[in-house]
Amino acid sequence: MSEKKVQWYMGNMLAKFDVERAAWTSVQAPTDFNHAEFLLTPDEFPSLDGEQARWLGTVELVIKGSEGDTVHIYTPEMEKSVEADEEKIRVTYSENTKAPGIRIVEEYLRSDDGIRWDISVENTGNDDVELERLGIPLLMNQFFRGDDQFKYEQCVLRHTCLCHENSWIYWEKSSGAAPLLILKTMDDTALDCFEVEHRFAEHTGVEGAFEGLYTVYDHRFENLEICTLKAGQTIQKSFMIGMQQSREECVQWLVRNGGFYLESVPGMVLPYGKRAELTIYSKTKPSIKSDYAEDMAGEGEGKAGTWKAYLTLNGYGRRGLAVTVDGHLSRLTFFGIENPGEIYAEQTDFIIKNQFETDDTDPCYHALLMWDMDVKHRINSKCNPHGPDWFAGGSDEIGLVTGLFLSEWNAYHPKEEQVRVLQEYCHDFIEQRLTEQPGWRVHRMVPWFVMFEPWSGRGADDVWRAFNYVHVINTYYNMYRISKIYKKDWLDAPHIWIYKAYEYAKAMFSYWMFPDGIGATEIGNM
Repeated sequence: MSEKKVQWYMGNMLAKFDVERAAWTSVQAPTDFNHAEFLLTPDEFPSLDGEQARWLGTVELVIKGSEGDTVHIYTPEMEKSVEADEEKIRVTYSENTKAPGIRIVEEYLRSDDGIRWDISVENTGNDDVELERLGIPLLMNQFFRGDDQFKYEQCVLRHTCLCHENSWIYWEKSSGAAPLLILKTMDDTALDCFEVEHRFAEHTGVEGAFEGLYTVYDHRFENLEICTLKAGQTIQKSFMIGMQQSREECVQWLVRNGGFYLESVPGMVLPYGKRAELTIYSKTKPSIKSDYAEDMAGEGEGKAGTWKAYLTLNGYGRRGLAVTVDGHLSRLTFFGIENPGEIYAEQTDFIIKNQFETDDTDPCYHALLMWDMDVKHRINSKCNPHGPDWFAGGSDEIGLVTGLFLSEWNAYHPKEEQVRVLQEYCHDFIEQRLTEQPGWRVHRMVPWFVMFEPWSGRGADDVWRAFNYVHVINTYYNMYRISKIYKKDWLDAPHIWIYKAYEYAKAMFSYWMFPDGIGATEIGNM
């Protein structure tokens, strides 16, 4: 045909199909004024083009070769013919030397809900073919380059639910703003595994800005069974691709297209014996069954579109739940744990027994330090087998978060031994060691006068571990909460704790954290 590209408008989605490449090379939402592109494109990344390109529409087959070896086949390597109009695109790939006797036909059908994508793999030869895997590469625009506006409004993040026959994946902008692009399996097509090829990240030229190529695989070819495609036999896989303006619309879209969406309260990690209330959105009534006889799973009342069920886990660890809708099986994973209150109580007792530094010669005296589960010792100045000095410096998320956790628990369940540890931790470690006195400037680690490039020669002004202020402020605020309900003559009064929390908060915006004077007025904290 003469047209090089075909454009389809479908409600919220504008998709462009490149006839020469037999693939989709652009998916956008016409209503998005930031013009977010959901795909990586050959125009921007010509180095990703060629016989083993992975643009959307590529199919990967992994077959067993005549010598018993594994052969990877990608549709761009095969001879093809394309027929396209405003409602339907058909691509036929004929056999080649790598794939003798294999013909692949892809059809795209346009509808109000998006693009229906059917893939047929046919054995046209006289000999059986052993298929090990069938993969769908998803080379999406998850490459974070440019300024913040680009990173948050024009790049996308992936959210995946691989659960057998009702698998779905959606992508949304990093900011979380609409639109959302969603792909789901149709009919008996099932996905259960994925791989990431990190070598694709090398083509971006920006280290750490792109994870690589994400490919999802049909379940039957991944360690479960080899699919023998007999002479004359055809297998078909089907997907649906649509664009929605909210997560709520995505749920409705899943239901319209034969899928389901499950919500669990309080969640999918459940305490032993705790009953979860399940809401399942689907056209027809679902059936649910746990992998374990001791778990209690039951269906409740419901109506078309919304169904109620329940699940009680009477065991620990991973607990599989089978959900069947219209004869299509999906598998979800729940996780059984001990009662959270018991976990927290045991953990806080462990902290004060094992992580509280009692050696007064250690620079981090009375800090709450990391516990090394291999050597069965807290990481301090005398025991630091795995990392640099700051591992033992009592700061950031590996140090200060322990005190924050302990203080948060005691704001609800004060225990004298733990509150005493917290007060000594604040007085002796935070105020006398991590903080430069006089003043409220929080430092990078203890000892804070140890410098390294590019901070060398800047005295005691460095912070760098920007989390420090946030953790310290909230720990002191929790001590204020504790002292209001746990009135002891040895515990500082509430007004002292809230005053210190205020001073640390003020210091966070008064002193610079990084070289060249950059501070909290310019850089935020998670």
